Amino acid sequence: MVLNELLKKEVPVSKVFNITFLVGIYFLPLFSFLGYMEAQVISIVLALLIVFLIRSDYFYLVLPMMIFYYSQLVLPGGIALFRVYTILFLIKIISEKKITTNKRLLIPFTLMSLYCVIVVSKWDPKTAFTIILDLFVVIIYISSFLTNKENIVNFFKWFSIATFSTVIYGIWSINSGLNSYYYINGVWLEVTRFTGTFGDPNYFGFYINIAIFSLLILGNFKKTIKVILLMIFYFALIATVSMTGLICNLLGLFILMSFKNGSIFKKNLIVSSMLIISLILYNLSMNYSIPVLSDTAERINNTINNFTTGNFVELSSDRNVIWSNHLQYYFEQPIYNILFGGNYITDYGFDLNKFSSVTHNALIDMLLNFGLIGFMVLISTFLFSTIIYLKMYIQTKENFFLVLVMSKYVWLFYSFSLSMFPSWKFNLFFLF
Repeated sequence: MVLNELLKKEVPVSKVFNITFLVGIYFLPLFSFLGYMEAQVISIVLALLIVFLIRSDYFYLVLPMMIFYYSQLVLPGGIALFRVYTILFLIKIISEKKITTNKRLLIPFTLMSLYCVIVVSKWDPKTAFTIILDLFVVIIYISSFLTNKENIVNFFKWFSIATFSTVIYGIWSINSGLNSYYYINGVWLEVTRFTGTFGDPNYFGFYINIAIFSLLILGNFKKTIKVILLMIFYFALIATVSMTGLICNLLGLFILMSFKNGSIFKKNLIVSSMLIISLILYNLSMNYSIPVLSDTAERINNTINNFTTGNFVELSSDRNVIWSNHLQYYFEQPIYNILFGGNYITDYGFDLNKFSSVTHNALIDMLLNFGLIGFMVLISTFLFSTIIYLKMYIQTKENFFLVLVMSKYVWLFYSFSLSMFPSWKFNLFFLF
């Protein structure tokens, strides 16, 4: 789709080659599901293609693909392709003297780096170094590349292409589903949840939602292609059977409609149509066995039943108990730890002497790791940038500002049910 649009215009040969390489980088990983050896060969080819792009700005557009295929692409010796990309990224930035740092990001970078040096290094020095390196790359990437409309729009364009590639990978791969059991109407039901290239359907839903909102807001693709992509993305979102993802999307659509121009009648018509279609699909799925839809309908029915009966343990998938336990531990700490944190509880590991699981809540993670002061600093940074983007959108009506606002919304929504620190893939949208 990208090549067809490109070839209709007169463009330099070098640009055609760069686009071709980039398309290859995004779709070759599809075949990594064939096996470990095949994935290594693909990773070698991709590394060469990335090297070919290093002298052009298209090199920066490789990052969205890395978000989705981080775990699948590994070179011989167990070296992640992403690690090669980060090294090449730093070489490119240094050689071209493009190292710039957004002053807004210096405080969170310093805070997170100190945490890694003081706390994480005691448990795993290698992980501490990796977190700091990834964090540094994310901050330089934001400060050096995501600084203007064209680059931001292109980033989300290729982010959508990466999402599409991942959905196809998930359909092809036999390991794309996660079997979960839910106690519904007195019976344990097995539900298969679509995960794409991720091990967790909720994580996949996070990125699908960002892709959907960027498609709805930006004019990156022709209408026909946009409609097809939206249908595919909504299929994938429904197939995750993630109530977090579905509620995030539904609430996000209402927020989006409140920002976009249009008559009240048109907005009401869209909302009414969405509700009618949703009710029809829900009723059909509950009465007939429809692949994907029936699993999601059962999960929705279970959620409604738990909400009406006040069964918040089942409603939150036991998360409210986990949150309560971690918050209780937080408030029972010495005042120093309440203010400054110092606990070790991350996606990469946690202190088994203190905790039995992750918190499933990024905000509670912040309190435990960085303390109340660190929490306030990080959230203030997040809210400050969100408010700036919102003001800029209201003043200029530039859609790329609205995409940034919606990306922030998705991160905030998911922060109540997912542990996301210190993954660079989530920090990118937190610090954006």
